[in-house]
Amino acid sequence: LSEGLTHVVVTAEMVHGADPHLNEDTRFWVVRARVSAGEVTGLGTIFSGAYIGMDPGESHKPMRSFKGLEIPPVVTEGLPGRHFLLRSERLGSLDIGSPIYYRQIEVGQIVSYILEPDNKTIRFNAFVNAPHHRLVYKNSKFWNASGLDVRLDADGIKIQTESLVSLIGGGVAFDIPADQTPGFQAPEDYVFELFQNREDIQEKTQAQLNHWILQFKGSVRGLSVGAPVELRGIKFGEVTDIKPQFDPESLNPIILVYIATDPEAFTTVGPVTLSPTGSVDALVAKGLRAQLQTGNLLTG
Repeated sequence: LSEGLTHVVVTAEMVHGADPHLNEDTRFWVVRARVSAGEVTGLGTIFSGAYIGMDPGESHKPMRSFKGLEIPPVVTEGLPGRHFLLRSERLGSLDIGSPIYYRQIEVGQIVSYILEPDNKTIRFNAFVNAPHHRLVYKNSKFWNASGLDVRLDADGIKIQTESLVSLIGGGVAFDIPADQTPGFQAPEDYVFELFQNREDIQEKTQAQLNHWILQFKGSVRGLSVGAPVELRGIKFGEVTDIKPQFDPESLNPIILVYIATDPEAFTTVGPVTLSPTGSVDALVAKGLRAQLQTGNLLTG
């Protein structure tokens, strides 16, 4: 035990010829029987006992004192493939070793994750094996494929999952949105946003949306952030925020509803061509207004 009783000091004797591998970035950990991400590792330790695993580093600076890892890493050193960085606000059910899928084929796994300095974002280190790393383009989208994706629409109930492993232990999937073509291949350590589900990868970014403010003098009970904005039954936006406001002149409260709409939802026909934003402006000038309606009994 250490002097402060905070950790255990292990003295290891290495075999002859191991000196070149004891460098600054060499990693050590204890191998035990472990179940994670739908797979079992270290079963041999049940009969032989725990042992120490080692991952030689690439540094040339010798080192003799190391801090052992609490969680066994996923060793990708020397394996053909490429690392990518994923950023998300939530960890979810992802863990070290969680699989990465491309069209339901396992092509990689999560190597590590850390909390960013802002304490708001989690950064994942993802490794995609060769030759599948060539399928990752700069316009590829990654999403959390954990659990079940259940949708209820006019065609009935649809249930989708990448695999039984991702259902139990979590996983990540990637692909290119249906309306896009492959761009340039993503280089090593290219940063991607990790979306919460597959549906989110089709959503427009905030920079591509038009923003509007709606004023309601009556009750907006049942309306929440994320509620759809529809025109004749077709969704072309959603509610982004709801704020109450007080008018000191009329002494009446007013509810401000902030919405974001897709400017590419409308196209013009005929000889007169309007920009996507101009199409909506023209409808507003003609008398387009918003009103509250009940979507369904479940969502309001």
